[in-house]
Amino acid sequence: MVGVLILIGVLVFTAITALVLGFASESHAVRVSERVEEVQQRSQVVIKGTRLDAELSKSIGERLIIPGLQHIRDRILQLMPSQAVAAAREKLDRAGSPAGLTVSAFLTLRFIALIAGLVAAGALFVLWPTPVLLHRVFGSGLLVVLGILGPDYYLDAKIRNRQYIIRKSLPDVIDLLVVSAEAGTGLDGALAVVIKRKEGPLVDEFNRVLAEMRLGKSRQEAWEDMANRVDLKPTRCAPSVACACVRLPRAYPSRCCFP
Repeated sequence: MVGVLILIGVLVFTAITALVLGFASESHAVRVSERVEEVQQRSQVVIKGTRLDAELSKSIGERLIIPGLQHIRDRILQLMPSQAVAAAREKLDRAGSPAGLTVSAFLTLRFIALIAGLVAAGALFVLWPTPVLLHRVFGSGLLVVLGILGPDYYLDAKIRNRQYIIRKSLPDVIDLLVVSAEAGTGLDGALAVVIKRKEGPLVDEFNRVLAEMRLGKSRQEAWEDMANRVDLKPTRCAPSVACACVRLPRAYPSRCCFP
């Protein structure tokens, strides 16, 4: 009888303990979920629409990789001689800044191409199974040369293509300039008409000339810079012709054109 009572007491105690623990764990889970929800709501209030929210919405490439590459680019630009930077800027202007290339981006491209050429040359020299040493030396040297000259060759090709397009579009643009000048618009007005009606690198150069003059650059200097960027024989007399057009009466608009 006593054993039965002890067993019943143990069962009752176990049941009560289980109930208490169940309620306690449920209450703890509820509190945890409420806390998590509170933190989420608070973080949404703090982060949403702020600079931190915009930063966290970016991918890892936009947050880490791109800033790292920009830092490397800036360091390369700081270490380059001023003559090299000026030469790169001149070539980019003559090429029309293809693909939106900036001076720092082009210099970085040069550096990356050089490193890639050296790595590829080393790998070719080590891994090429040919028994002839001269073949490996020649192939490795060719890869190094490609790494050094590749970016400049690309830019030179862009310059030649741009000059070809300008030379091809020059007669039509000059014809429209003369017609607009004969209508009494003046040289700047004729350039504005050409910019509105035509497209191409020559029109982009005219647009840049007008923009530079609006910013305070003299007419002579703006046209000289354009002639240097285009670097074509028909445009070398553009500065003197442009200044003469301003001094000539409007009765002689046909003189205000390129030869």
